[in-house]
Amino acid sequence: MSPSLRALVWFAAWTLVLAFVMVNHRVYFVLTGQRKIPVFAALILAAVSSGKSAITDPLAMIAVYARMVQSTVHLISISQGAVAIRAAFYTLQMLIMVLWAWRLLGA
Repeated sequence: MSPSLRALVWFAAWTLVLAFVMVNHRVYFVLTGQRKIPVFAALILAAVSSGKSAITDPLAMIAVYARMVQSTVHLISISQGAVAIRAAFYTLQMLIMVLWAWRLLGA
């Protein structure tokens, strides 16, 4: 399995773990695709299906780890410091996905 596909599976698995842990209204958002995984999945699948997984492979697991840290900190604390940490790891995820989209579009 390529690093990008492995990252996609881990990203989905982490989302499932969060859904089971939280079991509240947020489960609805995960199941209806209103979380970031559709963007992550779309970019990974576009890269893999077009033979361009070299674009996503290097940062795929970094994006997954950033998601795990962001959501774990979210579950642990709502302090000002924790919010800053969450924001940093959220921003990292977004920057990685923007970079992927940019490169996949050949810009």
